[in-house]
Amino acid sequence: MSSPNSASGRLRPADTALLVIDLQTKLLPAVRDSKSVTANAGLLLRLAHVLTMPVLLTTQYARGLGPTIPEVADLLPGVDAVDKTSFGCFGADL
Repeated sequence: MSSPNSASGRLRPADTALLVIDLQTKLLPAVRDSKSVTANAGLLLRLAHVLTMPVLLTTQYARGLGPTIPEVADLLPGVDAVDKTSFGCFGADL
């Protein structure tokens, strides 16, 4: 069974969302090449804005692991993170 996008092979903003997962102050230092991850997240967020693509943001137990890093949070004014206590996002109430 083919998807609505398979004929053109392209993503369409109306059928797509950007999911930003757990880019938090206490987690990012453990991520390899975190500066590139942060820069790439910024590029993706700017592109999502240009395409008017919805953005979903999650944090993993923000009370213990801190908020979303400022470099990302500043690009998402008015977007509240979904705080989760399970490690995965699938099945989380987004």
